[in-house]
Amino acid sequence: MEMRQGLKVAGYDPDLVDDVVAGEISITRDEIRGLLCRDGFVHITGLPYRDLALKDDDGLPLEGTIQPSRSELGRWDRNNGKMVVVTIWGEVWLSTSDEFDVPALEDICPNGREAFVPMSNTDVIDPHCLLHRVYRQNWSGPGDEFSPVPKFRD
Repeated sequence: MEMRQGLKVAGYDPDLVDDVVAGEISITRDEIRGLLCRDGFVHITGLPYRDLALKDDDGLPLEGTIQPSRSELGRWDRNNGKMVVVTIWGEVWLSTSDEFDVPALEDICPNGREAFVPMSNTDVIDPHCLLHRVYRQNWSGPGDEFSPVPKFRD
């Protein structure tokens, strides 16, 4: 798949937009998902995580689900051998790949770097859930418990 160059996004509502259009340039959500899957990324939005360094009031590891903040939309970053892409729709994708085509990131993530990179320090994603997502990118668990639809942190 050939990525289109020069995509710039401003003033969109990720809940309403299926395709991003800038002048004559258009890229669909499915095109982005296909590119990320092809290059070894896993869709991790909504999956449960545990932070082994942070504790709750009972002294247990802090738990939650992987969700983007609005400031991370259309951003990417790297940390400790992991790479994250947060699409403009709020989908969080993770890879261990350092070989991803950075010019393509300019199209997928028009807002540049500065995104939180899950699993790059003390947080871990439930391996059972992660393996389900490797097999099926929109797996949501029993009763949609781990829905891949973003619920923003802010």
